Amino acid sequence: MFIDILPDLLRGTTSTICLLLLLPVLSKGRLKTKNHIFIVIFVSTVISAISIPLYLAKNYTGVVYYSLFFYVLIIIGLKILLKETLYQWLFNSVTVLNIYAIVVIISYFLSYLFPYPQYANTLIRLFLFALTFICFKQLIRPLYLEVSENWGAFLLPITGILINYIYILLSLGDVQSSMNENVIYFCFLTIVTAFTYIAIIASLKSLRVKFLLREENIKRRANEELLMSEIVSYESTVQSAKQTRHDIRHHNSILGEYLQSGDMDGAKNYLQLYDDNIQESSLKEFSKNPIANAVFRVYERKAREYKIDFVIQSQADALLSNQFSDIGSVLSNIFENALESCKQCLTQEKYIYYSSIEQNGCILIEIKNSVERDLTFINGIPVTTKSGGGTGLLSVKSIIEKQQGMLAFSQEKNFFFTRIILPLQL
Repeated sequence: MFIDILPDLLRGTTSTICLLLLLPVLSKGRLKTKNHIFIVIFVSTVISAISIPLYLAKNYTGVVYYSLFFYVLIIIGLKILLKETLYQWLFNSVTVLNIYAIVVIISYFLSYLFPYPQYANTLIRLFLFALTFICFKQLIRPLYLEVSENWGAFLLPITGILINYIYILLSLGDVQSSMNENVIYFCFLTIVTAFTYIAIIASLKSLRVKFLLREENIKRRANEELLMSEIVSYESTVQSAKQTRHDIRHHNSILGEYLQSGDMDGAKNYLQLYDDNIQESSLKEFSKNPIANAVFRVYERKAREYKIDFVIQSQADALLSNQFSDIGSVLSNIFENALESCKQCLTQEKYIYYSSIEQNGCILIEIKNSVERDLTFINGIPVTTKSGGGTGLLSVKSIIEKQQGMLAFSQEKNFFFTRIILPLQL
């Protein structure tokens, strides 16, 4: 008797396990592996135990009802464990249930094309769920994690699709009869589902670009404010240095009086007093270009904090003062990536080197920094492993191209090179 329901039990248990493994794939939060395995084993065992008498009675409709009931409980329980907004989690859950419905339908009809269709059904489901798992991980999850709005709008059409699947499955009161008599409707609904999700993925990609640009603009504004404060600080220090040089003449006159009168002790005491009070400017001037100099000062401090050698050889930046106002954004993005690369170096010297020279009517800029891993390049741009990263270098590329310049990235052993050529507009 058990042998008679083995294909049904195998098929149902496989589907339940795959669905439980698929549900948390998109989420921001992570279940501990032990907890996840426990949930999968416990829930699949409970559903299988309840399904045995239903399979013996060939009551597949009852199996659908009980399975949906438990899936809803699982969705509610996982919402409590995982860090998702309500609409985002509902989108995730309804999507998984829609995938489940499509897999069930496709595997049911395709299984009759193979020998032993009762077992072929299970294998087809395994293949389709595995394909879905890869698609979720590679394509949908990055979009799901980075888009935080408009989930209510996305939820509406896919919920309508799920309701249609359930209605058609149960429209005749018996799942098997509905599957056999509504083939055309199932095919049509599957096509509608595919197009709906294609549209949603395209919308998510568009929203992702919008959010990344918004974050980049926020970061850029914050960076501009930081650079302006550095420029103000620089100008203030320069003014203070000028005042100090002016005051030195008076101190020299006083010191001269002591020396003229032969009061050596008085001169020594005065020099000691003056030395205790004078504050010599410690401002480093890396470049005559105030914006570039502000960037260098900011990242020199950051580099020092992480014990990264930071060397600036700026010979030509001053030539950009009047024609290239975006130099701050360009250098900040490049140095930010260089700093991150150096911070990840654990087994080699950390090093950032910058140089700029004027040659043949162009400014040649090179930034060289340490890198420990082998980088992958797509269209000449290094691929980032950071979620939501990569927009900074794309921004740099866009700015350089607007200046009719050239930008190139390369890796040579344990060093990463950024090379820029900018024509001087004389």
